[in-house]
Parts: sequence; structure tokens; C-alpha cells
Amino acid sequence: MSEYGAVVVVYAQDDAEITGALDQLESLEPAPRLIVLVSNELRRDLAEFRSRARTVEMGRNSGFCAGANRGLAELVGAGLTTGLLMNSDVHDLSTSTSRELLEALEARPDAAAVSPLISFWPDTSTLWYGGGEIIRPLWVTRHPGIGGVVHEDGALRPTDYFSGCLVMLRLAPVVRVGGFDERLFMYYDEADLATRLAERGWRSYVLARRLVAHDKPGRRLNANEAYYHARNSRILVQRYESGLRRWVGQLGAWALGVAQSPRFESPEARRAYAKGLRDSIDDLV
Repeated sequence: MSEYGAVVVVYAQDDAEITGALDQLESLEPAPRLIVLVSNELRRDLAEFRSRARTVEMGRNSGFCAGANRGLAELVGAGLTTGLLMNSDVHDLSTSTSRELLEALEARPDAAAVSPLISFWPDTSTLWYGGGEIIRPLWVTRHPGIGGVVHEDGALRPTDYFSGCLVMLRLAPVVRVGGFDERLFMYYDEADLATRLAERGWRSYVLARRLVAHDKPGRRLNANEAYYHARNSRILVQRYESGLRRWVGQLGAWALGVAQSPRFESPEARRAYAKGLRDSIDDLV
């Protein structure tokens, strides 16, 4: 079984959350040879964690994509060929996670990414992620089965996209396709990377084992989130669709804005979504 490293991108999380993430990573069997904490918060000092992890200060909020790429580059520079990307706010991480995901990755020579089943927290019987579906040509993503009962059968199944909440990555193909698209900043980044990998013959898989839980309550979108939801969906429509399908995808983005309306937390968020639909994306496609 190959050695691996782990990457956690942090923002303004409190020390307890970061400590909890490190405790869980260190409990894994096998444990990561290297843990990288990437700070995306200008005033977030990670000095106290340097005895447990390599710390990288981005100096600004460069977005999840840039933070993840920087962390994965640290793993590559350390000579590692696989990396575990994990959110800092996960719970109930099974000690067997690394072994099971590494074995799954090795079982499929075409696998670039493997995520497990991820439940909600604290109700770990309820499914949050059991695979990802990209609805084309709209370029909307969804988790089939979300909110249902977790069903584990141990099977390894292909999926449209992995979950950045917890994923074991084969680093060579990820680097070869350019990693996460940092221009997306956040949202739809996993779907985009998984699609670029698939175009080169690399697949994403979900392992039907519930190995972790995610505290992901239903919530409203603030202005920043609303903007990137709208803009990035348009980018991917234009990047991957053509002809009539592109036209349908672009029109659908406006219709989805109406459907998303109850999720906007303020009139400002509603205006930000509309701005995301109007802004020029020619340089981002």
C-alpha cells in the first residue's frame, strides 16, 4: 500500500476545529506521512500547529481551488503519489478510511479519485453524499439519495464527480489536467475537475462505505455564494456544451435563479446571483 499525504484548507475556523481535524487524521491507519494545512485567511496564524503539520499561508482568501492546489503541490514536492483532501469540519472519521480508500484506488487503475459515502452529522444514518450527478446541459450538480438512509454494501461505483469534503486522489493525473480551476474560486470545482479527468480516461468513484460525517445543515446563500453559483454554472455550460445544448443550458441558468430564490438570504444575494448571470465570462471558458 502506497504512502499518502493529507491536505486541509482552512479559513477562519477556530483552533478546536483544526485540532479536531488533525486528531482525526493522525488516528488513521495508516496515518498520512505528511499533513498540510493551507490557510486562506489573511489573519489566520497556524504557527501553533507546525509541530503536527506543514503550514502554508496564502496571504489572502484565494479560494478553495487555489488552496487545495497549493496543498496538493506540497505533497507532490514531498514525493507522494496519493493525497487525501479533507474538510476541517468533518466528524466521526473512521480509522480505516485511509486503508479502504487506498485499496479502492489501487483496485481501479483508471481511478483518479475515490470518495466514500458521507452522512450528515449528528444523524449518521442519513446520507449526504453517495455519489454526484452532473445534470447536463444545465450544469447543475446534485447528490442522488441525499436525505435517505445510508446503505453500505462496500461496492465501488463510478460517479460523475467526487466530493471535496473527503477524497483520495491519484496525484499524477490531477496534476496532468491542471488541478482545480482556480478561476472558479468555489462551487462546481469538483464537477469541473472530474470532467477534465474523465476526458482523459480517468474516472471518479464512490465507495459504498460510510466513513465520515459532515455537518451540512440546509442554509441560505449569501451574496458571495450566490454569485459563484450563477457564474460558474454558466462557465461550465459554455466550456462543455455546444449548439442547442449550450443555448438550453444558458437559458436554464435564468430559470434556476427563480428556483433558487428561496435560498437567497437577502436582496443583496438575489442581486449577486443576477450579476453572476450577467458578468462576462469570455476569459474564463
